[in-house]
Amino acid sequence: MEASSAVVVSRTGAGWRAVVAGHGLVAARSLQALDRRVQTVMHGQPVSYQFRTGNDELDRLVRRLCITRAAARRYDDKARRLIDEILLLQSRLSQRDVSVLVGLSHQRVYQLRARQRELGLGQGD
Repeated sequence: MEASSAVVVSRTGAGWRAVVAGHGLVAARSLQALDRRVQTVMHGQPVSYQFRTGNDELDRLVRRLCITRAAARRYDDKARRLIDEILLLQSRLSQRDVSVLVGLSHQRVYQLRARQRELGLGQGD
C-alpha cells in the first residue's frame, strides 16, 4: 500500500492554503478548488489532509471522521476476504443459501463465484 503525503490545510482571510511537502504552498479561494490544485501537484499520489479551519472542535471531528473511515475501509477489506474464503469453502450450498450466510444478494454471490472461477480459485461446485 502506498503511503499518503501529509498536507496541512489552513484557513486564510482570502480562502485556503495548503503546505505540500516538497512542493511548497498551494492556495485557493475554496476548499474544493484547493483540493483540485493539490491533487494536480501530487500527480495522483494519495493525500492525507490535516485541516486547520480555525474551529478546534470542527478540526477534531474531521480527524475522528478520517480515522473512522480508515477503520471502516480496513474492516470492509477484511469482510471481502472472509466472503472470498467462505465462497471457496462452501461446496454444495446453493447461491441463495450462501447469499443468506454472507449477507449479499444471490446475484452478487454469483458474480463473486464467477470471478473466483476466472481466477482458477473455484473448487468446481
